[in-house]
Amino acid sequence: MVVTLIRHGQTEPNERSQYLGWEDVSLSKKGLLTIRSLAEKDYPEGMLYVCSDLKRCQETFSILYKDKIDVVHVTKGWREINFGDWELQTYEELKHQMSYRNWLDDRYRVTPPNGESTLLFEKRMLTAWQMLIEMAQVKGTNELVIVTHGGPIQWFMSIAVPDEKAFFEWKPLYGEGYQIITTFERVKEGRPCISYQEVPFRGKANG
Repeated sequence: MVVTLIRHGQTEPNERSQYLGWEDVSLSKKGLLTIRSLAEKDYPEGMLYVCSDLKRCQETFSILYKDKIDVVHVTKGWREINFGDWELQTYEELKHQMSYRNWLDDRYRVTPPNGESTLLFEKRMLTAWQMLIEMAQVKGTNELVIVTHGGPIQWFMSIAVPDEKAFFEWKPLYGEGYQIITTFERVKEGRPCISYQEVPFRGKANG
């Protein structure tokens, strides 16, 4: 199974270092220019295309895969984690709140007010992955392309390549990501992938 995960382009809240989860904002001018430039590079093709339903992902997809707009499956399952009341706020604005400091110290035990817990986020991602596999089986394909957010990519990579980096050390640039060769069972069981490489393609695969 070949899985390509691509992060959406930059938005104004990203440029301001604000927490951005379920808030539905478009790409910034800078983000659009960057994605249009990246579209000239070598991105993987797939047989099944999936995209987060939020604008920044759909806009990114429409530029990178403009010929696939009619076949992409748009879903809430591959959204970023929901930061609740902390959406569109920065570290500087939140650092004096005890609940925020506690969350930074232990994201598994503390949940953003009116937001999504880390455990629920991970459960949602596993469900989204299982549903994607079912779709792939119905279509008879093992080549998947997903345009999503930083959090879902970090979740996937921390499972697919568990011994190389911790969750927050996976930091794909905007409009970039990874292509992973793995199996459904490997991801579900937390076992390492067969190999991976960065996208757009630059060189030989790792592993």
